[in-house]
Formats: sequence, structure tokens, C-alpha cells
Amino acid sequence: MAETDDGPMTVEKTSEFKPAVVLIKKDLPRLDGVQCVKQIRRIHGTDVGLILMLSSPSDIWDGLDSGANGYALRETIAELLPFAIKHVNAGLGWIGPNIAKYLVQGKGLPLMLGAANRFAQSPIMGQLSDREQDVLLLLIEGSSNQKIAETLGLQVQTVKVHIKSILRKLKVNSRSEAISLVLKAGMR
Repeated sequence: MAETDDGPMTVEKTSEFKPAVVLIKKDLPRLDGVQCVKQIRRIHGTDVGLILMLSSPSDIWDGLDSGANGYALRETIAELLPFAIKHVNAGLGWIGPNIAKYLVQGKGLPLMLGAANRFAQSPIMGQLSDREQDVLLLLIEGSSNQKIAETLGLQVQTVKVHIKSILRKLKVNSRSEAISLVLKAGMR
């Protein structure tokens, strides 16, 4: 375990220690956390799980472009971090509860839904079946696999199959990367 004080040192220590997961503050000196995550992702690909620690839920918009696997506020309670690290280490995405609330109930929801609606018209969406599109839009709304299954009248296992297919077709590794792709495409 190592701790650093600035972005370039974080990139250097990641290469030196090759950790499974790195927590990176967004507001690092000399190289901010978003750029730091991008550099680590460029150097190490998906071999390193990255959690970007944000100052405010609205920082998520800058962070989504970074390639991080997880997003949390710096004030996230310590008991949640092992859970986040475990999920990111397993190749899954993780979004802290305050950021999730901002995205599904707060000021971020209209932005996210607007992006999703614009994305629905993009060529990328044409790669997905109608059912996969339904599943993806519910993912964007923050629905769990169980909630998606209930909403669409499917079994949870069927939802998981659709999500795997969506990830494969969109060439992403996690739900958060799929949502990020949708949001980036929809923001254009």
C-alpha cells in the first residue's frame, strides 16, 4: 500500500507497485485525478481498477470521461470503501450512494435522461436488440437487475444475459462504462 501527494507521483507509484485497485482524488496537484486516471488507464489498460474520489456529486460529469471503474465522494463512509474496492477489483463498476442519488433523484437525472434520449438516436444503439435497449435505458435510470426484471417481466438471470450482451456489443467492461459511453455519446 502506498500513498502519494500529487498526480505524477500517483502514476509513478501505480507503475512501481502494480496494485489491483487505486483510489485517486480528483483534486490532486500538478495532474488532476481525471488526467491521472486517463494516464494510468493508458499505461495499464484494465489491469488496474480505478476509483475516482470526487469533491461533489456533480464532478461525476468530468469523471465519467476518465475511464475509472468507480466513483465516490471523498466523504464516503469508510465502511463502504472495502465494498467498492472488492467490486472494482472483480471488474465491476461502483458508484457511491451520494453520487447515485444525484444521478437518479437529483439534478443529474434530467441531464442523464436527456443524454440517454439523444443516445437512443445514435448509431451505437442500432447494435442492440430492442430488449437490450430497454435494459440499457433502465440501467441508466439506476435500476438494479431485480428491478429491471420486474419492470420488463423477465427473470433476473435473463437480465444478466442481456447486460453481458450489451457490454460485449458496446465493447465495454462494466455497467458504469456502458453508462459513461451512453452519456458521452448523448452529450454530443
